[in-house]
Amino acid sequence: MGDISSGNPVSANDSLVSMSTAVVRSCIANSTIKEMITNRKLLREAINKEMVEVVKGWGVWLETVEITGVKICSGALFKDLQTNYRETMRQQSTLFTMQIKSEIDQVKSQNALEIQEKERDIDEKERIYVSKIDLEQKEAKEKYLLEKMDISKEKELINIEAELFKKNQE
Repeated sequence: MGDISSGNPVSANDSLVSMSTAVVRSCIANSTIKEMITNRKLLREAINKEMVEVVKGWGVWLETVEITGVKICSGALFKDLQTNYRETMRQQSTLFTMQIKSEIDQVKSQNALEIQEKERDIDEKERIYVSKIDLEQKEAKEKYLLEKMDISKEKELINIEAELFKKNQE
């Protein structure tokens, strides 16, 4: 298996690396992409089982097999795998945007109704106030005209009395 006395069994390590690479490739080739991405435990167990068989009798104990990452080398395949996720995110984003827009429109509509109601109240109060002022002006004008008529009558009476007084003095 190599020169173990030197403390650097290169050929044994290279053999283990080559065998593990072959086992991993074999397991990957017999799995679907979805299994590799979503069920790493199943893939890890299959690799571990095969590796234990390979190293049996070598004097090597295989403790564990870990999958540290899955890398998809094909850009087109990676893009295709991402399509569902991207479309789901786009759909959720669109729905969220529509929901927010709907809420904003609802608030705007409610505010518009409140503004219209307040404007109606203000217009009604203004009409009442203008009517009250008009009535007060009419009443004041009538009072003025009545007083003017009373003054005119008194003036006439005074003029008549003055003429009578003049005639009586003559």
